[in-house]
Amino acid sequence: MLSVAGALAVATTAAVLFKVLPGDSGDSKDQSAGKPHPSATEQNPGDGDAGSGSGAVPKPFLGTWQGDLTSDSGIPVGTLTITFRQGRTGQDVASGRVKLSVLRCDSTWKLVSAAPKELHLDASLKGSEPQQGCSDASTDEQFTLTSDGTLSYQAKDKAAGDPTGTLRKLK
Repeated sequence: MLSVAGALAVATTAAVLFKVLPGDSGDSKDQSAGKPHPSATEQNPGDGDAGSGSGAVPKPFLGTWQGDLTSDSGIPVGTLTITFRQGRTGQDVASGRVKLSVLRCDSTWKLVSAAPKELHLDASLKGSEPQQGCSDASTDEQFTLTSDGTLSYQAKDKAAGDPTGTLRKLK
């Protein structure tokens, strides 16, 4: 069992290594509002596989997923819980958090592109003020459906150790 000092050391390490997901759950105002999203006008190849045709996120992604993340050097950086909902390119299509001991980073994700088995999203700060140890910058995050029904997760964020993980559907 981890001592309080050990837990704080782990959280501090995670805060330094894992600056992927922003957040403070206090205010739901999106800091990226007003900034044009470069992909907002792109056509989306995943539209045809969205199920009901009401959005760009394919049906198999919809729902809540969870899994542990590690940095490229193998250091645990937290547990990601994310809920996907229907939406189109440029819209917020997911919300969730990464949690490690006392560190919690709440985020929303904007759809950059979708294909039948792959989503590219940008994460952004959920609250109006940054939470210590959580990045307020957007990152390229890739979610890929695998043959065993899990999601493979990869984030391009050098400061966070380019975290990866496997997510399983909760509901």
